[in-house]
Amino acid sequence: MVLLLLAVVAGNWVAGTAWGQDWFGLSKVALSWCVVIYGFAASVLPVWFLLAPRDYLSTFMKVGTITQALLM
Repeated sequence: MVLLLLAVVAGNWVAGTAWGQDWFGLSKVALSWCVVIYGFAASVLPVWFLLAPRDYLSTFMKVGTITQALLM
């Protein structure tokens, strides 16, 4: 949870660095392929397999966002 909160707080800083733009900047073609692959995986895998990890992590992100908003 601490690492997730650190990632939320440091995300803006990482996006502004040159190496952050190189690592996390995807071209339109690469992003399109990621959406296609995710769509295929979402149509093949069972719903419980896809929703459980995402709901678990999104809870921590929501709590971290609310906490950060209250602290600022």
